[in-house]
Amino acid sequence: MAATTSNEAKVSIKVIVDKLNKRVVYAEADYTFVDILFSFMTLPSFFFNNI
Repeated sequence: MAATTSNEAKVSIKVIVDKLNKRVVYAEADYTFVDILFSFMTLPSFFFNNI
């Protein structure tokens, strides 16, 4: 069996949840995670501009 290398990125997310009202009260994340989320949000607008 060949040796494999693992290129894993770890993201730390801290979330405080109000279980009674089922809402997220506070969320804290690394800037890379936020950049990924914003890139997902801008992806659909790019496709709609080309139509």
